[in-house]
Amino acid sequence: MSKDIDYLKGIREEIKRVTDIDLVKKSKRQMTVDLRAVYCRIALDNTMLSDLDIANTMGHSRTMVLHYVNKVFPYLQKENKKVYEIYLCLCEGINLEDFKKANLVNLKHKFNVIESQLETIKSLNKTSVIDLRAYINTL
Repeated sequence: MSKDIDYLKGIREEIKRVTDIDLVKKSKRQMTVDLRAVYCRIALDNTMLSDLDIANTMGHSRTMVLHYVNKVFPYLQKENKKVYEIYLCLCEGINLEDFKKANLVNLKHKFNVIESQLETIKSLNKTSVIDLRAYINTL
């Protein structure tokens, strides 16, 4: 049981380090609620702790843990991809800082591709008469 509590403490610390949100502090901000749902889902899936034990690690009630898992988590799974990606990283043991860097590199790559496509469209528009809509649809 001590191992499970230490594991959850590590999850809380990782979330706080990267997002600067303390799950134990009282707050009703949406991001905090979503991250609590992630924490509770991970806790139930990866530890042998009861919902009451998990609630005690956060200073909340057992019913709040159940609410986070049954209501909030399914919603964010569909609607909040950013927080759901945090959940996936934490489940896989991926450092969130590494994840943020990988996302930044991916965004820069996408930006460069779009920028080159824009330049191609501009040059085609200047040099020939083509249906740009047809070209754009091929992208």
